Amino acid sequence: CLKSSFTLRGQELQTDMALGRGELVKAKELRDQKYEKNKKNDQRNLSLANCGVILKLEDLDGNENDLRKRQKLEDEKRQKLKNPLYFISPTRLTIHNLPPNVDDDKLRKLILDTLKKDKIPMKDVIINECRVMKKNKEARKSLGFGFVNITRHEFALRLIELLNNNKHVFGPNRRPIIQFSIENRRALQLQEQRRERLKAKQELLKNPTDKTISFESNRKKKEHSHLLEKTNINKVRLSDVIKQQQVN
Repeated sequence: CLKSSFTLRGQELQTDMALGRGELVKAKELRDQKYEKNKKNDQRNLSLANCGVILKLEDLDGNENDLRKRQKLEDEKRQKLKNPLYFISPTRLTIHNLPPNVDDDKLRKLILDTLKKDKIPMKDVIINECRVMKKNKEARKSLGFGFVNITRHEFALRLIELLNNNKHVFGPNRRPIIQFSIENRRALQLQEQRRERLKAKQELLKNPTDKTISFESNRKKKEHSHLLEKTNINKVRLSDVIKQQQVN
């Protein structure tokens, strides 16, 4: 029986013998060690590319609309991953097929409630990002997808297992499509640089001493530049005098 294949919401399940508490702890340690080993050999986390992927119509209960959405997302993902600048985040998720009434707060509540029901200690759960994308900041209408960035990889993986293609979340006709997010390394570097510049600017505004030092430094630079300019002018004038003397 343990060799049989089981499928839940389109995801093939692996079955094994029940384990005791001590064995569970050891199994978790082995899994974490395997993940860290794979992480060292797979800097772009390409092994996570198939998590949440469902491309069989029967696994979607015949929902052709969902299948088209999933196929489109899969095509976009494959195209991006051809570029070595793109990698898969182990903790950031994309959630598509969101209803129009789901905002940031409702999405956060869904994530927390799901993990809580799974008996995951809430003290270990930190959501660094939870937002539903809109056309612009002023727009109220959702674009139908969002991002969730959570502290630990195993929590993100569990969310995919629990929510992806789950007909009980938003109803059978609008099931969540959840996968690990594809990130652009260069774009993230630029974001980090902008954050650092903004942080430095805020620190400068908070500390008047730093502002004075900055002002004095700029003033001295201007004075030095002005002095060099005067020196260059004087040099030109002296040269003109010498030339004039030679002519005479």
